[in-house]
Amino acid sequence: MSAGPSGAGNDEHGKSVEETEELFNMGVACIKTGALDMALDIFAQVLRSRIARYGELAPECASSYCRYGAVLLYQAQDSADVFGSNLDTDVHQDVEDKENDKTAKDPTPPASSGAVDADAELAAALAAEEDGQEGEEIEATDLEVSWENLDCARAIWEKDPQTNANELASVHVLLGDVAQENEAFEDSLTDYQQALLYQKMAGYEEGDRRTAEVYFKRVMALQFLEKPEEALLDVDNAKRILEKRLEIIKKDASGSGGGSNEDAAAEAQDVEAILEDLKEKKVELEALAEEKRAMAEAVRGALSKMTQQQGAQGDNSLAPAGNKSNITSPVKDLGVVGRGTKRIKLEPTAVEPKKEEAAAGEAEAEAEGKGGGDVKTEAKVEANVATKRNLDDMMGGGDGNGGNGGGETTIGF
Repeated sequence: MSAGPSGAGNDEHGKSVEETEELFNMGVACIKTGALDMALDIFAQVLRSRIARYGELAPECASSYCRYGAVLLYQAQDSADVFGSNLDTDVHQDVEDKENDKTAKDPTPPASSGAVDADAELAAALAAEEDGQEGEEIEATDLEVSWENLDCARAIWEKDPQTNANELASVHVLLGDVAQENEAFEDSLTDYQQALLYQKMAGYEEGDRRTAEVYFKRVMALQFLEKPEEALLDVDNAKRILEKRLEIIKKDASGSGGGSNEDAAAEAQDVEAILEDLKEKKVELEALAEEKRAMAEAVRGALSKMTQQQGAQGDNSLAPAGNKSNITSPVKDLGVVGRGTKRIKLEPTAVEPKKEEAAAGEAEAEAEGKGGGDVKTEAKVEANVATKRNLDDMMGGGDGNGGNGGGETTIGF
């Protein structure tokens, strides 16, 4: 099992249950005073002893896993500044000592050329880079081991969630903190939400500051995720809880005297300071939310304008010059323009006159072949008369025997 300190399966000291419990309380006191190195050593001993006595997944080991993982988390938080860079000077000092030892054991021979100096500088730069990466890996490993121990505690306590609701709320808060240190903000939100559920299951009071703390941790995660609207809701939740807590403090202080009044006054001052911080945070988040809305409006406006321009270009492309306009206005093919005169199609009936003209041409040729000039003239006249009669018949004015053609047509002309 990877969780726990190295050699956790050995009970070398042979401590009794009472001695182990005393060591555990001493470790808790070291955490409160900030002596994290000492606390880490103490909880390592406690965890070894309890694993050897009860087993790795025994309920008696859950609190030791939790405390050991918490101390590793606190150390990782203390070793990083606000920008996340490593501030552990011991690591850098160890790197310098190693470099000095290498120089003493294997001194660099005097360079005979500039190329040798360049190679030496390049090698030194690569070595420094490797040492820096090693330091970063040490910090990442601490957080990973912290998560493993905290998750072991969670798995043990979840076997009986009703009984261990308070412990589960605490360990989920710590797991959320580890996720935040690793910049896994979505995971941290999940753990904080679980912590709130277990706090409710454990029966936390409405004005419990631990609940307000969880809401504020959610605010930070949501701000990193650029969700100011949701963060504002959690700011209001934290503010509501702290105002309730302040009301409870003042009420308790009015009914008691002595030193408790001083303690209540100190806590009330602390809560009021936190409420002021929440007000500033709310103003900051409101500005971020307004900026986000303005940006969204600008993007929507730009997209709408772009869509309108594309629509205008599309309309122009659908109306080209020439006969293509008939595609968009097919009614014009019906001959509406010109008072309906285009509805008369003479093309089919024009075929017959052509046939008659061809017949007249043949008669003329035959007449010419026979030498009869008068026959040629008569053939032309008969052809023209036949053409006229066909038109009159088509217009409805003929009487079948070549009438005078003065009757009305069937279409009203």
